[in-house]
Amino acid sequence: MSQKKNICLLNFGRKGCSPVLIEEFAKNISNTVGEEIEISAIISNQSDRKESFSKLGIKTLYIDTHSGYLSALLSLFKVFDNQKKIKNFLLGNNVGVVFCIMSNHLSALLSGTYKNIGIQYISLIHEISNVSLLPSDLIASSLLKREILNSDKIIALTDYIKKGISKKFKYNDSNIFVINHPNYNFSNIKVRNIHNKKNINILFFGRIIYYKGLDILLNSWPQISREIPNAKLQIIGSGECGKYKGFIESRDDIYLRNEFIKDSEIGKIFDEADLLVVPYRRASQSGVISTAFGSAMPVVCTNVGGLGEQVKHMSTGIISKNINAKSIAESVITLLQDKQLYNRLTHNIINESKNINNWENVSKKILDVLCS
Repeated sequence: MSQKKNICLLNFGRKGCSPVLIEEFAKNISNTVGEEIEISAIISNQSDRKESFSKLGIKTLYIDTHSGYLSALLSLFKVFDNQKKIKNFLLGNNVGVVFCIMSNHLSALLSGTYKNIGIQYISLIHEISNVSLLPSDLIASSLLKREILNSDKIIALTDYIKKGISKKFKYNDSNIFVINHPNYNFSNIKVRNIHNKKNINILFFGRIIYYKGLDILLNSWPQISREIPNAKLQIIGSGECGKYKGFIESRDDIYLRNEFIKDSEIGKIFDEADLLVVPYRRASQSGVISTAFGSAMPVVCTNVGGLGEQVKHMSTGIISKNINAKSIAESVITLLQDKQLYNRLTHNIINESKNINNWENVSKKILDVLCS
């Protein structure tokens, strides 16, 4: 009789897409495995999905992480205590493989724990873009390096990430497996139609940071609004946007909601939008794109990092030729003026969501790596 394989899923994220990922993977991997594989988990005690995760019935260790910047700093003093708790949990459950779903500062600090106790460590990496010389970015880059070099294998969400890891950290690319990001299920996937719509809602969603290019989209807006008079722009997400408020408040066709959005609200926001615009200056991949595709919404994006792998030009969206306002405007106008193109894109997205980029298919691919 073969020995049972024990896999532990690990994630220290508190909110956003990180806790969603471990919950969905836990659910789908548990449904996929047979009796020869047992699943356990380690998650943040402060996770906003702790209650729903606990209902999965998976043996779980809850680790106190943080609830803000100050407590994140204080959590560093608990690293050795958390390391001891994690070791005892893993050894007590005969775990052979730890799968870290999206690294953060705590997972990186603890990533050297597992080899010392004979456990394989596999990490899912979602970000590898070049950092600035700001101290915070240099620290994040150093922690990412630690996480990667302590990983026996890596799952990268795009080929761009794989190449970046191999080149930047001299990591053996035969141990890097590219597995696409599954599409989120925050809303019901349905065929979209913009024929005879009173208003067409264009969405910018997520954290407002310079590299995400909100200024590029706002500079493109006068041209878009001239060509698509019934277009409305919704800007929804947390971040510093004071420099944009003067322009936004001068327009009656732009709506700003400047705050962090809970998971429970995302479905409604994406259901009511017609087009997602991702005017990023850099990116490794985008969970926002996966959220749009989960609701069959076409995307306009720039051709940076791994975005061109996620969005198929003229099939699931339009990839802007250049990273500037004129190019973004032309892409948005092209897509919204061609109703047949829009309809074709939304059908293509539904087909990919149902047959390729669903949680079950992606979980099976991940399980193959974990068990290999």
